[in-house]
Amino acid sequence: MRLRAHRWLGPLVALAVAAGSLVSVSPAGAAEVGINVAATSGDFFNSATVDAAIRTSHPAWVRVFIGWDGIEPQQGVYNTAEIQNYQRFFASLPAGTKIDVDVEGSPPWAAAGSTDIRTPPVNAADYAAFMNYLVNAFGGRVTAWEIWNEEDSPGWW
Repeated sequence: MRLRAHRWLGPLVALAVAAGSLVSVSPAGAAEVGINVAATSGDFFNSATVDAAIRTSHPAWVRVFIGWDGIEPQQGVYNTAEIQNYQRFFASLPAGTKIDVDVEGSPPWAAAGSTDIRTPPVNAADYAAFMNYLVNAFGGRVTAWEIWNEEDSPGWW
């Protein structure tokens, strides 16, 4: 199965670059193209294929997802190894690459025990505290923060 996943990694990255591209407008009015790097990209922290795709396309923006549930599985207990993976990934991006981080996925402790990551937290201050943790963990390296995923969808908070 592992070989099969690796066989599809290249096309998945290409698809993410082509179909999941981000476009933003710079102050000068010119469009800036970016890419989504998500779980479908494989282990993007350690993948030479993903790294090569980013270096070849040299996107202005890279968008990643951070699951609150995976980083703070218990209130006040953080998965620092995963934070370090993101820090290394961000540091490996080409100079000048802007980073957009989409933070989503309530942990059960914050969602009244619900295991559905789309469930909103009972206390918005818990989410705010997590965002504060992330901002401090990444310093000024993140250019934009997205608050939750698919904000326009009723399936998400």
